Order: sequence, then structure tokens, then C-alpha cells
Amino acid sequence: METVGRTDSHRLGTGRIVLPRSAREAGSHGAARPYSAERKWAIIAVLFSLVFAAIGGGLAYSACSGWADKEADYVTGAGGCWLILMAVIVWLDVRKSRVIIDDDSVMSVGLFGRRTLFFSSIEGVELTKSGFRFVPFDGAGRTITFSKYYRDYDGVRLWAFRAFTDLKARKAEDDLAELASNPLYGADRADRLRHAERLSHRLRPLNVMGWVAGIALAVLDSWFRPLLVVCLLYPLIASCIYLLSKGRIKLYTRHSAPYPTLLGSTYGPAMGMSLCAVAMNILDHGNFWLPFATVFLLLLTIFMWHDFNWLSGKRFDTVCSLAAVAFFAMFYSYSSVLLFNEAWDSSRPQTYPTRIVRKWETHSKHTSRKLLLEPWRNGREETAAEVSRDVYNRLSAGDSVTVKEYSGRLGIPYYYVR
Repeated sequence: METVGRTDSHRLGTGRIVLPRSAREAGSHGAARPYSAERKWAIIAVLFSLVFAAIGGGLAYSACSGWADKEADYVTGAGGCWLILMAVIVWLDVRKSRVIIDDDSVMSVGLFGRRTLFFSSIEGVELTKSGFRFVPFDGAGRTITFSKYYRDYDGVRLWAFRAFTDLKARKAEDDLAELASNPLYGADRADRLRHAERLSHRLRPLNVMGWVAGIALAVLDSWFRPLLVVCLLYPLIASCIYLLSKGRIKLYTRHSAPYPTLLGSTYGPAMGMSLCAVAMNILDHGNFWLPFATVFLLLLTIFMWHDFNWLSGKRFDTVCSLAAVAFFAMFYSYSSVLLFNEAWDSSRPQTYPTRIVRKWETHSKHTSRKLLLEPWRNGREETAAEVSRDVYNRLSAGDSVTVKEYSGRLGIPYYYVR
């Protein structure tokens, strides 16, 4: 059991913390009554675990009985076992997980052990998607989450946010104070806040149009070329705006931070192009890495210039900002190089006949449809080719198809299956 920072009389302000009434409800011998999942949520969780177990058992049985394709047996069996394991974990977690609020501490009991935070070691509380959590001071232990599916969640949440500091609200106040003291936005506090709000309003349509352009590129094949031009230029225009802002505009900022941001103008087109580029069939990436690295480093330098200014010795403020810049630069560099290589390619294709060995689909955030093709040239092995839905539905295993190879505008060879 993990315990830290015990005191006999923790006080908030001038008054002792009074426990929520439900912490003592129906308690035996004065002991704190545990908070656990309400009956209806426990029943729903058990039903879900039974469904997972049934599906997992069916997949595992199918794999062991040879009903699935021979190549898919290991994948199907592993997926079935994973679902069964998740069902067992969900069932055990519902039975074991609980929170106990005692006179001077909060205790969490779960499937993998227990932990305790004394009131004196709790820095504050903050809302999460699954409920709220007690956050300790640095080095004082680990957080404890109070699930929104526990009994009397609303009452305990109200008590917790009255007794302890709301960390997200405090962070929002700190962010606002930081912006209000930033001389880049004006001469005084009121002028700085107005200037930041005015910039945010001006950038909002630009960000919305960035997301619209990215989504349109991914779904509208008939407008591919003009939309690709828009998505290629859009982040470059955003980078110019960023440089001209001299640090007043960020690429990424926390939800609570009031800084103007270019997130939609950069990530929208980059994500749309990435969805198109991931479906391309590349034969050789040898000539890909140099243009990719060039664009990546250029974007990384542009969008880090004001946050990590080597000339003035300023320190980079957060790892999150660096990660946001790196991910955008990676998505944009990868997709822009491949799509430019194809869209402006004027080479004549080389045509080869081949045959389909088998076909399959994979489903995640992006549905992938693939054909396993026989070698169409000497020295080449069987190749898995990504195809469109129409081509996938039209062809079957054993059909003869044509492979068209292109050299690419940047010398990155790719091919299509017809």
C-alpha cells in the first residue's frame, strides 16, 4: 500500500475538511463505506465483458478449427485471446475497484493493488473524461481517480472541488496572467487581452477552412488536383503568418491557454494529405528520404523559431509544443513529398501482367483493402498492393490484372493495379 504525508489534523483555510455525508452512509462500526460502481453500471459492464468473451471465444475457436484463412490464423487467434483477456479484466475490475474516503485520507483499491493519499499530500483535483482525480504534490504519490460510475458521484465531486484546489481552473488563471503580462500583445493588461482575442477571432475562419480543405481532399476524388494545391500551400501560408507574428501566434496551445493558434491551418491539410498518401503503393523509398528530411527540418525550424530562439537564449516552454510541431512536420513532409511525386509526374508507365493470389481488408480508423500479387518481374517477390474500394470489389483471387509502374516526378517509383 502506498501512503505518504500523513497528518492528524489537515485543514483547508481555517476549517477542518468535513467528509461528504455519503462516506458514512450505512457504514459498519463507524468504518468508511467504500464507493464502488452503481448496480446498473456494474450490470452493464458485466454484460459487455460477456459479449467480449463470446466474440473472443468465437474468434479463437475459428482460428483453431481452421475456418479462417491459413495466413490469418495467428492474427485471429491472438485477437480472440485478447478479447477474452479484456473481458476477464473488466469483470474483475468491476468487482475490485473502489474508493474509500476516510477522516484524513482517500484510498483507492483496485485490481492491481491499492494506494492512499492523505489530505495533506493532495495538491488539488481536476476533471477527466472518466470522472475526476485527486492529484498529489510532486513526489507525494500517484493520482487517485473517482469514477463517474461510482455511487453519489455528483455529491463527492461537489465536496472535492470545495475542499481542494481546482487545478485546471488555477492553470487557466495562470495562463491568462502570463498572456496579460506579455509585452508582445500591447502596453497594458487590457490592451494585451483585447489584442490576443482579436487575433484568435481573425484566425478562426482560417483554421476552419484548413480542416475543410483536408477533409475535402480525402473524400472528393474529382477535385483532387486543385484541393491538393490548396493543402500544399495552406500550411506554407500559415508558416508565413507565424513568422510575421513574432511569437504572438502559436502552432499549438492548451485548451485553457488563451493564445491564438494555427492548429487547424496546419494539421487540417496535413492530415487530409496523409490519408491520401498512406494508400499509395511505393516501390522504392530510396529517393524519398532527402526531400522528406529537407521539408521536415525546414518546418521544424520555422515553427520552433519563436519558442526556442537560439539568438536570445529563450528556453522552449513545453514538451507538448515540441511534439505538436514535430508531428505536424512529419505528417506534412511525408504526404507532400509522395503526393507531389505522383500528381506532377509526367513519366510513361511500364505495364506488367500478373495474377491475384488473395485479397483482404483491415479495419481501423482507416479501412485498407489489399491484393496479394504474384511477382510481375524477375527478382521481385509477392507484393501486397493497396487498391480502391471499386477495384477491390471488382476483383477476386485468381483474376489476372495489370500493374502500371511510374518513375515519379522526384524519382520515387510507384505503381497502380488496373
